[in-house]
Amino acid sequence: MSTTRHLTNLQSHVFDFMREFFRKNDQLPPVDYIANEFGRYPNQIHEMLISFQKKGLIERNVVGKWRFTRSQVGAS
Repeated sequence: MSTTRHLTNLQSHVFDFMREFFRKNDQLPPVDYIANEFGRYPNQIHEMLISFQKKGLIERNVVGKWRFTRSQVGAS
C-alpha cells in the first residue's frame, strides 16, 4: 500500500486508529472522537481527512459521510 508511505507520523497513527475503529464498529469514528483521542482540534482532524481524501484513502459517500475507499476496506 504505497499511498500510506506518504503520511506523516501523526497521520499514520490517525489512519491506523480509524482502521481499528472501523474493524470494531463497522463505521469510521466521528471527527470529534478522533480529535479527542489525539488531543487535536476538530478542524485539524477535518483537514487531515481532506488530505487522506486527496491521497485516495477515504472518500465521501452519497450523504456526505466519510468512508474508506474500496481499496482500503480490504487492506490490513
